[in-house]
Amino acid sequence: RLILAIVAAEDYELHQMDVETAFLNAKVEEDLYMRVPEGVEAPPNTVCKLNKALYGIKQAPHAWHADIANTLTLKLGYTSSPLDPCLFIKTSASGRKILFPLFVDDCFPACHTQDLAEMQQDKARLMEIYKIKDSGDATLLLGMRIQRDRAARTIHLDQQVYIERLLADYGATNVKPANTPQSTELEFEANSSEDNESQSNSTEANASSQGDRSSFATIVGSLQYAAQSTRPDISFAVNTLARGLVSPTQAHRDGAWRVLRYLAGTSSLGITFGGSLTNRPLLAWSDANWAGRNGENDG
Repeated sequence: RLILAIVAAEDYELHQMDVETAFLNAKVEEDLYMRVPEGVEAPPNTVCKLNKALYGIKQAPHAWHADIANTLTLKLGYTSSPLDPCLFIKTSASGRKILFPLFVDDCFPACHTQDLAEMQQDKARLMEIYKIKDSGDATLLLGMRIQRDRAARTIHLDQQVYIERLLADYGATNVKPANTPQSTELEFEANSSEDNESQSNSTEANASSQGDRSSFATIVGSLQYAAQSTRPDISFAVNTLARGLVSPTQAHRDGAWRVLRYLAGTSSLGITFGGSLTNRPLLAWSDANWAGRNGENDG
């Protein structure tokens, strides 16, 4: 998101690349063996020694990052950012910065229009080393839709497709939308000790309780991804629901449904980046818990 803010403000070009079967490119330093895959003919008691990383082994993500980092730094002249090892930066021939952020196997190179030819050369060299799908201008980032207004120098990021799929999964596509993500009248309380004791004495009740917890945790986790990515407006409500993960009550489930109803009417909302990177005052607002304190403002 920080890169998107820079791209919007500087009107940079933003491309998208996907490395196919990325982990299989990386070499492993340790001696690792695996069973012969099903369908492969081999003598009895034969095992396979891994020359390169394989999906599923613990070393694979680290080995892949080390491999592509070496390629970008040693062969293409990029430098890894000291603040984020997944961001690589290069000074172009014009003196500007070419940005090359990575997210596992997704690459989002960005540069000024005057440096586009140089960035294209770097992309071509990468595609000679790895099998990469070049999607051109970036339109989708980890399930988040990118919409640009080059004239206004803005980028709008939303998760409309993700949210609509989430609503469909929980049967909330055609619900009556709610105006807010959380009701001030809803109180979240933990199950009473009597309820917990009665559930522990019943195997069926205990199994049902575990199922309820798992289902509720799935909803909260799905909402949490949206809250952290493009929907800060539901963050407080989702974090409140997360406090009931161990023992969710009916109030917690009603609260989750309320968030879904809110998203049903606001699925296209998101974050818009843009504006100048210089001479911008830092502004902040604070209203800690006004609605929940019967009119008493905390700050």
